[in-house]
Amino acid sequence: MPKAIEVKYRAWDKKSEKMRRVLSVSFEEQYVIFKDANDTKVAFKDIELMQYMGMASEGRQPICEGDIVTFMEDNEKEIALVIHPEEGEWFFHIPVTGRNVTPWNTYMTPPVKEVKIVGNKFENPDHLTEEYAEEVKLWHMFNILSSDKICEHQYCRHDLRNVMARLSSRTKTELIEIIERLAEDLRYYKKAMLKNS
Repeated sequence: MPKAIEVKYRAWDKKSEKMRRVLSVSFEEQYVIFKDANDTKVAFKDIELMQYMGMASEGRQPICEGDIVTFMEDNEKEIALVIHPEEGEWFFHIPVTGRNVTPWNTYMTPPVKEVKIVGNKFENPDHLTEEYAEEVKLWHMFNILSSDKICEHQYCRHDLRNVMARLSSRTKTELIEIIERLAEDLRYYKKAMLKNS
């Protein structure tokens, strides 16, 4: 049986344009008190209230509504906005495709992996653009291809690093196409090596 999740909040302060930690919330009287505000009541109309979802990132940071996260799903790296519609179900919303990913399954364990917070929708709106999503995928592919785990053969790793060093003048779109082809070639190469070993 899953343990109960403590309900906690934070708020975007519209006046100071800062993310604030919330000490208490009155839904009846429509105000919050910030942790650093000496009991000053701040009206709901001056903030955007966001709930923590009861799930932590890889770095053990509590994930909150409005956060922008990267995560792995079926060996693909995605970037998404954490949303909590009024119906109560949590989603990782991928703005580039419009797809919603449910981060929980029936047993309250995340089917998504390697969740990292990279910002929030107020301070980092550029992280929700298609260009930034391409950059996330590009760096993910670079990390895979430069990893010692991609191929145990030392010359393969050395050649890969030399190829990557020559790619700096290419556009992001060209880089993604080149790396996708290279990754496919490497998968074939690894299978061939395993057959012959």
